[in-house]
Amino acid sequence: MSNEKKRTIELLNLVVKFDDKGLVETFEDRFFPVIRGGKVRGRGEVETYRFEYLHFMLIEGVPIFAGRLLKFMTLEAEQDFDEASEKLIESTKTMPSVPSSFFVIDLTTHRLAYLSETRRAPSSNDLQYCISKLLNSDYAKRRKEAKSKVLENLGLLRVTKKVRDQVDKKIDSMVPKSYINLRSLPELKKVGKTLDPFEIITKLIIKPLPRNNELSKENSQFLRQYEKRQDKLGSISSSLVMGNTKDGLKKVATKDLVKQASTGNYAVKVMGKDSQGEDIDSDLQNISVKFREKIPAKEEVENRTKRLFKKLQDAFSKGYIVTVEVTAETRRLAIDIVNRLKV
Repeated sequence: MSNEKKRTIELLNLVVKFDDKGLVETFEDRFFPVIRGGKVRGRGEVETYRFEYLHFMLIEGVPIFAGRLLKFMTLEAEQDFDEASEKLIESTKTMPSVPSSFFVIDLTTHRLAYLSETRRAPSSNDLQYCISKLLNSDYAKRRKEAKSKVLENLGLLRVTKKVRDQVDKKIDSMVPKSYINLRSLPELKKVGKTLDPFEIITKLIIKPLPRNNELSKENSQFLRQYEKRQDKLGSISSSLVMGNTKDGLKKVATKDLVKQASTGNYAVKVMGKDSQGEDIDSDLQNISVKFREKIPAKEEVENRTKRLFKKLQDAFSKGYIVTVEVTAETRRLAIDIVNRLKV
């Protein structure tokens, strides 16, 4: 019997922000401490989630953070089949189970490979849920501690109406709130086919989303300049809207721009009409990058990390996902983190 099973690998974009600071700037102070040994209460059959086997590696010069998300649960059988009476009967049987998933994060590009290792494995949504819960809990704790310090510095025992705004602003500056989003990446090879049903494209909307400190890398540089302009202005909300209801947008150019925006840092919506004149639209959510592959059931953590890293690199080199570029400073910070924390 083969020890390999077909499993799903997802490629995603992990965005973690603390005000204007990204993942690597806050990794050791805010992110890693809450993930390490972090436990999150589950719901229903799930008792708890737990992060384990967290480790750091430099693979081909790329700084990697990887680990497992475990889901501790109790499976309950509601009914069974009685062979003697040939009838369904009520059952109270239970069985503990700990399904798991494995993740690998490139700390420079923030791209994440997520492998569901078993049946009932924690989903990528579960990963986002757990990180969010841990960060929010840590945020509440830090705010409480900061409040005590602020009141002490002001010589107050409690927050009065007169100083409430002053105290809140001071706490906000001391403890920035976290933002976490784990986004699917549209598969570039499928973008064209997704837009093929459009006989005419009447509108294209590209809405930038919060991102880490990386830029998309394209030939036209159009979106890259747009991103830099946003950073320069400190803009957190804007949209690119292009439309032509008379003749429609140029299809080839529109496909190219949609591909450039497929970085996991934009919400994209295409609107138009099909060959029958019916209104249609697409937001690319149905073409996220997922692979079904045979994966060894038992594999050393280091080898599994290298396997998923290679999947990420192949996705870039084979044109499944948009290549991104990062600053030299971001790369240096990420490598320093791994060198300090790896065993």
